[in-house]
This record gives sequence, C-alpha cells and structure tokens, in this order.
Amino acid sequence: MGEARNARVKFISIPRLELQAAVLATRLNRMLREELDLCIQDTIYWTDSDIVLHYLKKERRRFQTYVANRVEEIRGNSKPDEWNHASGSLNPTDDVSRGVRTFALIVTAHPYCARKFICHVIHRARALSSKTNNDRADGHCYSFAWI
Repeated sequence: MGEARNARVKFISIPRLELQAAVLATRLNRMLREELDLCIQDTIYWTDSDIVLHYLKKERRRFQTYVANRVEEIRGNSKPDEWNHASGSLNPTDDVSRGVRTFALIVTAHPYCARKFICHVIHRARALSSKTNNDRADGHCYSFAWI
C-alpha cells in the first residue's frame, strides 16, 4: 500500500508532522487488522522521532490541543511499549531528508544499512516474542509499522 502525504501549505512544525505520521501508522494498523484475515497478534512500531516517543510515554503531562488529540488517538490504537526508536544511522530512508541527490540514491543504495536495520528488527521481535509468549504453542505473528 503506498500513499503520499504532503505537508500542508500552512506551517506545521516537524515534530507535529512526525506525530501525524505516528497517527497514520496506527490507523493503517487498525485498518489492516479489521480488513485482512492475517495472524497479527502484536504490533511493533518504529520511529526515528524521540519527540513522538516522549509524547507517548508521558501520561501526566498536559499538551496543546493538537498534540493532545493525536497522542490520545495513538494511545487508543496502540500501547506506549509497542513503540521503539530507530536510530538515524540505521534508517536508510533518512537519506532523502538529508538532501542526498536522486542519482546518488540510485548508485549508492544502502543494502548494508537496510540489512542492519532488518537484523535489528528481527532481534527485537524475537526478544519480545520469547519474553511475552514462552507458553504459547501457536505461531506468533508480527505486524511492523515503520514511520
């Protein structure tokens, strides 16, 4: 599924755009769970935004209306412990935001970085699976949402 979302003409800060991306990820996960006959027992979300993670982890803090509404929706569709940080060095999709030219992206694709991140994701999923589901006999499936 591909969908492009452009920033509005009105100025919106980068943290708010990243928060909106997290909302989109939880909405997509909810839609996939409702519409598909797949074994999706747990979801692990990844974001490179520390700000979004801090918004989701703080429960006793009052936010501005825009932020509070989005944090409430994210918490309604996911749990804060499902959210993980992906460092920028492991995130090959950050090249676009760093100003790397298109030709450089084609010529110097980062299969090493992508493989390194995927290995990190698999390691994290196995750790969560063994920690939470030692007694389950059935197969364990994961749904990954990358922001």
